[in-house]
Amino acid sequence: SQIYPFNEIQKAIVSSNNLDSIFVSGGVYFENLTWQNKAISIIGLSNEVITINGSGRNSVMSFGESQINESYFIPDTNRIENIILTNGSSEISAGGIFIGNGNFILKNCTILNSEEGTGLQATGSKVKIQNCIVNNNYSPTSGGGIYFSGTTAFIANSTIKNNTSLISGGGIKVNSSFVDIFESKIENNSVSNSLGFGGGISISSDSYVTILRTIMDNNSSVNDASAMHLDNNSTVSIINSNVVNNLSSSSSIQLNGDCSLNIVNSIVWGNTSNTSINDSQSNLSISYSNIFGGQQSIDNPFSGAFNWGVGNISQ
Repeated sequence: SQIYPFNEIQKAIVSSNNLDSIFVSGGVYFENLTWQNKAISIIGLSNEVITINGSGRNSVMSFGESQINESYFIPDTNRIENIILTNGSSEISAGGIFIGNGNFILKNCTILNSEEGTGLQATGSKVKIQNCIVNNNYSPTSGGGIYFSGTTAFIANSTIKNNTSLISGGGIKVNSSFVDIFESKIENNSVSNSLGFGGGISISSDSYVTILRTIMDNNSSVNDASAMHLDNNSTVSIINSNVVNNLSSSSSIQLNGDCSLNIVNSIVWGNTSNTSINDSQSNLSISYSNIFGGQQSIDNPFSGAFNWGVGNISQ
């Protein structure tokens, strides 16, 4: 209660019922929070700084089941606001926040310095991320900042930066998911392995992604897809966005495995390598956009479908 507050957040979680709210006052809490089978709100008091430090032992925050299963799904909404989550570590899931089979809203949160395990991982869930920062997290596999699997997600007014993965999706990995990214920044993320791809974002396995009014800037990979990698029947739209100054030796945007990419009213400029259609079944369409190098900047060695639409410039 407000008169007799808990001295640990986890104790409040254990005592809570479905749809309860836990209000957290300013301070640093050295905890690893976990709960299942209920939805709660954890709200940091406004105008105070609330940090939850995972001490490098486990996920800072973990909700639900790791396997995608509709029978595990909790339909009520969890809500996390005004919280800094730092110094988590997990070899099997997220260092910052793991979300399994639930509804989740994160608002005004920062997830940073996960030593091992992506910053945020959502599996079989519905997630809204608003006004958040995901910074300086590391994954030894994929999705340094964020990993979505079997999830519907909306990211708005957020920054995903300085994250690293070994294999794919330095900033974000999207697998079998529906994701909208709105007015956000994906910047300074990287893939460190020479065989890795998708420094900014990697999208695979029948995913659908819309990127609107977003900047993808200064992401990097050693060889392929410094900004974005698509494969396995995924569909992506980039609208009113900038893909600029991304660094790799082979491609900035790469399509593989029967994918579709539509670029509209956007800028693709200052990247160190071209956009590449890497198979005959993929489809790239560009219109009303400013593309450095024009049509000649599109590598299409396997004669994939390519539509250079109306309204494009290269200046």
